[in-house]
Amino acid sequence: MPRTIDEHAHAVAALLREGLAHRRAETLAVDAALLAASPERHLGRILAEDVRAPIDLPPFDNSQMDGFAVRAADLGPGERRCRSAR
Repeated sequence: MPRTIDEHAHAVAALLREGLAHRRAETLAVDAALLAASPERHLGRILAEDVRAPIDLPPFDNSQMDGFAVRAADLGPGERRCRSAR
């Protein structure tokens, strides 16, 4: 019998709780000096929460990250060639 999205979400959450209950956890400080001193200690770890940079990196607009788009209709007349970085 099909279940609703909410029923499925609760079932998945229950499975995750059960699996995570058996997982050994250790809290490590996220500190640049500690990471540099023993990087191998932090290999294979899973973050429990998001880590955010205090400043934008890179400190300028970057189309690879910021998702700039161009519509062909907005371009002026001229030669149009596709260039590939490959």
